[in-house]
Amino acid sequence: SGDDMFLIQKMAVTYPGKIRFLKSTDAICYTQLETTWTGFVKQRIRWASKSKAYKELGIQKILVLVFVLNVSILFNFAMIPFFESFTLFILLMQLLCKWSVDYLFLYRMARYFNKTHFTKWFLVLAPIHVLHIVASGFYGLFSVKTQWKGRKV
Repeated sequence: SGDDMFLIQKMAVTYPGKIRFLKSTDAICYTQLETTWTGFVKQRIRWASKSKAYKELGIQKILVLVFVLNVSILFNFAMIPFFESFTLFILLMQLLCKWSVDYLFLYRMARYFNKTHFTKWFLVLAPIHVLHIVASGFYGLFSVKTQWKGRKV
């Protein structure tokens, strides 16, 4: 997200149909990770806030779909006491679909980067991921200011 996404979108407009994915471990670029939970959360909020500026409709549709799915998961979880078995069934189906897709994607990426040991944490972190997506998306949508490299953004 951010400058790299804006650059690739500009290139896609300038050179339509010419952008390809280079699937080579020799082309992997590493970046420094956020070292604290606070830094991680601020980074995700910053990334989410930039999503409003994405010009490509396909990317926007995917972002909206992911956000709405995660909001509906939390909503259905909250509705279980009122609608019991029906809401529980819908929630379980949503989680099955989401977690299946998420795991397949994570596993393929972990295998590509030779980091499959990370997949053992999937079931522990998957529920937290729902909260993370909703919170980051919410704060990003409503332009909550955050700190980055000593500046308010």
